[in-house]
Amino acid sequence: FFFKQKTAYEIRNCDWSSDVCSSDLLMSISALNIGLRITRAAGWLAAWVVAFFGGRLAAEDTNAWKEAFSKRIYTNAAGFTLSYRLIQTGAETNRGEKLPALVFLHGAAARGSDNAAPLDWGPKLILESAKRDGLRFLLIVPQCPKGIGWTTPLEKPGAWLKLGATGPDCIQLVEELIDSRLSKEFAIDASRRYLTGVSMGGFGVWTELIRRPGYFAAGVPVCGGGTPGTITPAAVRYPAWAFHSDDDHLVPVESARSMVKAWNQAGG
Repeated sequence: FFFKQKTAYEIRNCDWSSDVCSSDLLMSISALNIGLRITRAAGWLAAWVVAFFGGRLAAEDTNAWKEAFSKRIYTNAAGFTLSYRLIQTGAETNRGEKLPALVFLHGAAARGSDNAAPLDWGPKLILESAKRDGLRFLLIVPQCPKGIGWTTPLEKPGAWLKLGATGPDCIQLVEELIDSRLSKEFAIDASRRYLTGVSMGGFGVWTELIRRPGYFAAGVPVCGGGTPGTITPAAVRYPAWAFHSDDDHLVPVESARSMVKAWNQAGG
């Protein structure tokens, strides 16, 4: 995986309608035999930051593209559920060909149970990039319930009193979903699973890269932070590419800079 740059990018004052800006920040993921390859800077990642702070997609945009995503709910053996959207980009795979998988974690504003809001915060940009460049991969867009974060343990199903949350968190449910269901439905390449997310989702990316090193081959946190002291040598064996606006008024850019600094100091 060609993911060598591990610097927190500073996206300064920029005219986002400018083709120059867009081309400078364009990210193209090529599904090669050796893995997904980052060939240009991540324009759609930077655009997620703009989408988060500037509002949702323009009202005049059609929602027809959303119909391409299948609407699903995963329920594990213990009864915990996870709403998610799914799409396979590109042409049908050849017999025996394995697909990379990309998981997108939305920010706090898209939490809920409608299984729709997360699509407004980044997946359209990913889908457009995939169509433009002819990329083939599985895009998984889960939804986190209201009132909790990606790594908050879920309450037991049917509990009417909060006596202690003992279930898995939403990221763990995503991993269960991939391992127990999607890997049987699709030929997913276990060495090419990738995790990205914006804001609250960016925090989730950092946490999971540290908590379960290697499950995801690489992570791209956008305007998120973490706890630098939890970074381990095992975690930094896998690349992280952080993006953050230097004038972020909700999550200070130092949140990303401190994680990147600690990541590099640990050998990443």
